[in-house]
Amino acid sequence: MADHCSYKKVRKFDNSLRLLIHNPRKVFKPYVKPGMSVMDFGCGAGFASIGMANLVGRDGRVLSVDMQSEMLDMVKARVKQNGLEEIISTHQCDADSLNVDGMFDFVNAFWVVHEVPDSKSFLQEVYSHLNSGGRLFIAEPMYHVTGTGFKNLIKMAEDIGFSVDSKPRLLLCMTVVLIKK
Repeated sequence: MADHCSYKKVRKFDNSLRLLIHNPRKVFKPYVKPGMSVMDFGCGAGFASIGMANLVGRDGRVLSVDMQSEMLDMVKARVKQNGLEEIISTHQCDADSLNVDGMFDFVNAFWVVHEVPDSKSFLQEVYSHLNSGGRLFIAEPMYHVTGTGFKNLIKMAEDIGFSVDSKPRLLLCMTVVLIKK
């Protein structure tokens, strides 16, 4: 569903310094619990997927979703390196659809919704794959998305049926956690 961020750019951004700014264990710990089913949309090289796998534990699962096969290859290598094959699986989505099966307790969309060609369709599809009480975590980069654009995205999500659960503060991000009631 999004393809603007090349795997070459992700390699530069997805480094050990990022752990200091957006540590997935700290960012997602309030929302991701042991045994949960989680989707990491626009997973890139799997930075958040690995962190969330540690939170869901052996009884949970993480589906790393990306449109680019190069990204998914990087995720697979990281999964193997970290011994997380039983927790993390990968899925290549289409340009205009997640094209996934199953239901999820939590969906992460970190710095990716602005790249989705049809935000409303994306939000509707995520909503249809969330369990009742499931959450969608959206973080958008302040340098790509305007405050008005982000407010409009939240309004669109509310019109679909989401409610705002929280607005965590993250460096360089506009962030919202939406819940399916």
